[in-house]
Amino acid sequence: LQLLLDLGFIVITAAIFAFLGKLIRMRSIVGYVLAGMLLGPVLQLVEIDASLATISELGIALLLFLVGLELSLEKVKDLGRVALVLGGLQVLLTAAGGFTLAQLLGFSAMEALSLAATTAFSSTVVVIKLLDQKGAMNRLYARISVALFLAQDIIVIAGLTILSGLGSGEPIAISLLARNLLQAFAGMVLILVVVLVAAKYLLPKPFAWAARSPDTVFIWALCWCFLIVLLAHQFHLSVEIGAFLAGIAIAQLPIHEDLHRRLHPLMTFFIAVFLVTLGIKMELSDFASIWPAALAISGFVLLLKPVIVFSILARMRFSQYTAFQAAVATGQVSEFAFILLALGATTGLIEGHIVSLGGLVGMTTIAVSSYLILHSEALYRI
Repeated sequence: LQLLLDLGFIVITAAIFAFLGKLIRMRSIVGYVLAGMLLGPVLQLVEIDASLATISELGIALLLFLVGLELSLEKVKDLGRVALVLGGLQVLLTAAGGFTLAQLLGFSAMEALSLAATTAFSSTVVVIKLLDQKGAMNRLYARISVALFLAQDIIVIAGLTILSGLGSGEPIAISLLARNLLQAFAGMVLILVVVLVAAKYLLPKPFAWAARSPDTVFIWALCWCFLIVLLAHQFHLSVEIGAFLAGIAIAQLPIHEDLHRRLHPLMTFFIAVFLVTLGIKMELSDFASIWPAALAISGFVLLLKPVIVFSILARMRFSQYTAFQAAVATGQVSEFAFILLALGATTGLIEGHIVSLGGLVGMTTIAVSSYLILHSEALYRI
């Protein structure tokens, strides 16, 4: 009964904030986190228990599954060079800048590393929705943005693999840590080989048969997802990694776009629960001490991160217009940053106030960059 009441509060409040957000063109991601802050720290109507935590984790898994569905080998082949060069350099330079800034703000090395990871990635969900709203998805800068986000998603999975290898976060010997990380990456590579082989030889005929019935193909896709999640669990990998790799397999099938449309409403519900629970976990008492750091890091993400992307694209001989538009699209924090911070706190690597700081930076940058992306043509003329 308590779980039903908590979910009721979460869904109703999330719906209200999503509606209010539409009125002022505020992204739903920001609205969901604010809804959680209202339910948790402000009104104290909902507390996080094991059931809510499980539902929240399921939302993350489904989000990663959908991201995997976007990663067809054809897309990587078409945009491979841009994804490799731009993605690698942007993440490296942005993370280095974010780490330096966090150190200057007085954070410890591990906290600075977590905040650097927060600044390095952009929101695939937010940007693609905004570019689609502008009718720009076929433009060159939109395709470059997609290439960059695909590269970032792969790097996020590497980060999740590292967190899986770190285990509980308790102090351990360097040799044991190295062994755990090696096992985690070896397990991920092995599962990746399994899913790609399955995508080529095992899955096409069964899914082609199942595609005759929308309900059947929907259930089969979820069945495949959870099978790979269970396999990942055997290698001590996180649920998120298993879901992402499962999505990659189905992305190679002709039905992946149809499946993406069918699964999207389900994912929207669970990711909304995750974001609301993230807001519930935030401590408003932390805001008084973290807002100067949040302002500085938000400024870095909104201004310096796009400058880094613009500079890389300019060196790659893209036009100023294309480089500017693609750069503006990167000026926010990814929803995956919330996942990395939450997992970092779960493993004991960082404290709760760092999660609150990352959440505040996320809300600020997503809200501001949404307006910048929608009005990027006017900004370019200026």
